Amino acid sequence: MDYKCFKNQYPDDQKNCCTEQGTTLVIDVPENSVIYDGDKIFPDNSSCDCIIFFDRSTKVHIFPVELKSKSCDISQLEKKFVNTTNFISNLLNICCSKNKKIFFLPILIHKGIKSRFRIEQIYKLKIRYNGIGYNILLRRSNASLSEIVSEFS
Repeated sequence: MDYKCFKNQYPDDQKNCCTEQGTTLVIDVPENSVIYDGDKIFPDNSSCDCIIFFDRSTKVHIFPVELKSKSCDISQLEKKFVNTTNFISNLLNICCSKNKKIFFLPILIHKGIKSRFRIEQIYKLKIRYNGIGYNILLRRSNASLSEIVSEFS
């Protein structure tokens, strides 16, 4: 990954945290991470709230992150992840070599989705990236990105 390439793409649409309306993903990863503000890239609110890239030795780690308080519309959630993965693919074509390994994990951070039915719907969703369907990882607000990375990569 060319960190400078990512930093130079959409410089006005980057931020240093991933939080919205009191729902937060704690960003405690290497300094060479780039966090895009999805709401600035897609002003119509049709993408994930944060899009995080960072390089860890031989892999580029990519995390589209949606932040929710308590409720969640499944079709809207799916649309946001689809739009975000399209953005990610375009950015990777610009900034990464084709042989670079990718670690991709869609994340939903929430303050407490109470409906078991809604949670089951989220677990059944598959977010397609590079021809592979990925489950959305659900975590409560204030989860640590470094803990997620150590658990899954």
